[in-house]
Amino acid sequence: MEQIENIAGMVLSELNHFGETFTPQAAIAQVFDTQLELRDEPFIGYLETITNGETEYLLICRNYTPHRYSPLNPQVSFASYLEPNVGRLATAEPGQIQEIHVQDPHLPHIHTTRYEIVSKDEFRPLRDAQGWDARDNKLALIGFRQFIESLRDWRAGLGQPTARQLAVRVQLAHG
Repeated sequence: MEQIENIAGMVLSELNHFGETFTPQAAIAQVFDTQLELRDEPFIGYLETITNGETEYLLICRNYTPHRYSPLNPQVSFASYLEPNVGRLATAEPGQIQEIHVQDPHLPHIHTTRYEIVSKDEFRPLRDAQGWDARDNKLALIGFRQFIESLRDWRAGLGQPTARQLAVRVQLAHG
């Protein structure tokens, strides 16, 4: 699956790049503390969109985004899940189109951007002796969903995507 390989490659390379190059920076202590948190959990999601005919990638942070940091891929932006518009994009399904409306702070104008959701992955970043990994991946493409325990193992050929099993429990009433 070429699309899964592309997602795995981007997520793992951005996690490794972050681990090697990120230095927490901030002018005030409160903001500095939020930057320190990113060392252990840089981002928890990946979102591929098409906006104005261009592919754009969002790496979704749980709370705060890194300050004065450049991702490896210039098409990548960091976004906070706490920002309502980002949360809406992150919860949309691949194939859906979401419109985001932003008020211009200087003019009585609302700017609207349409995002077509192409693919997404929610995961738990984990750093160990071998480097960074994305664990417990809930990967979604248009018309396709897959659970991958470890992107690093999957890329190394040690793990295979598994269909998420749905358990249905039926309870019969005795009477």
